[in-house]
Amino acid sequence: MINLYVATLFSLLLHAILLGYVINDDSDQKLVQERPLKVKFKQVDVRKLGVKKAQDNNNLFGQLAYSKNDFKKVDQQVKSSRAAISKKKEKEVLELQKRGSIQRNQYIQKKISQESFKSANWSKQLDTIQGASVTFLPPKGISPDELNEFEKVFYAFYKRVATQYINSVQISVRNRINERPYVENSLRNASAQKLKAVVRYDELGNAEIVKILESSEDDDIHKIFENALGKMNKIPNIVKDLKDEDGKYYAIFSLSVNTRR
Repeated sequence: MINLYVATLFSLLLHAILLGYVINDDSDQKLVQERPLKVKFKQVDVRKLGVKKAQDNNNLFGQLAYSKNDFKKVDQQVKSSRAAISKKKEKEVLELQKRGSIQRNQYIQKKISQESFKSANWSKQLDTIQGASVTFLPPKGISPDELNEFEKVFYAFYKRVATQYINSVQISVRNRINERPYVENSLRNASAQKLKAVVRYDELGNAEIVKILESSEDDDIHKIFENALGKMNKIPNIVKDLKDEDGKYYAIFSLSVNTRR
């Protein structure tokens, strides 16, 4: 009986001791969890608030604000980006202006050729030739303003070369008809066609290379065009400002046959 009592008492005592350990562990754990966190933030500039230094270390905005160096980097990046966009836009506008100026210049030269063509004496023998024009390619790198000035300054030059070419075409047609009388009827029966060639001149106005861009299946018409180009082997007093980067001049010649049908 006594042994049972002692065993029971020992069991209760053991449970009490174990329970005490559990309570102490929970209490200590709770105390550890409730202990305040101590985090030390570095102080930085708060430029947006107009304050030189963040006074409160717990100011979250102060911790997230940019430093002076960060702001300089951002400003530089923004400026660089804007500059790149501005240069690209400026280049696009300049290219557009230049393209427009080139098209206008080519149009003006063609108009001069048309005026010269109409003012020439065209007999019935030559009436199948319904267009002859010459246009100089503008130099690479020329500005739109300079190109626009060409229209005024070089009008007399363009007209002189156009007249020279038209005379060459007339002489070439007459010579071909005189050599081969049937050519006159061949020209009248020929289909509408336009021939085109580019001629490269040196700095003295001497033709160096002639390249046919569009020809005719009719050998006589091709020969007329070829002979007319041959007579343009020299352009006296060529304008130096039309010279390209390689020191050469480039001119496009065209000849229209029965295009007004």
